[in-house]
Amino acid sequence: MDKPGRIPVVMIAMVLFMVGAIMFGEGNKQLKNEKAQPSNPQTVQPAAAEIPTPIKAAEPAPAAP
Repeated sequence: MDKPGRIPVVMIAMVLFMVGAIMFGEGNKQLKNEKAQPSNPQTVQPAAAEIPTPIKAAEPAPAAP
């Protein structure tokens, strides 16, 4: 592209602006979540490990007469 027109330049600028706005918003969301969490990791209780219950075998269908 030796001489790009206005449309491609505007499209590229809009894409770059949208990417920057999304990154800014996600960064703020992460910062907000970090501030909401307690700063002392020793006071945070680990989640109990979930133990899956065994699946009961299906009952066989009664035989047709």
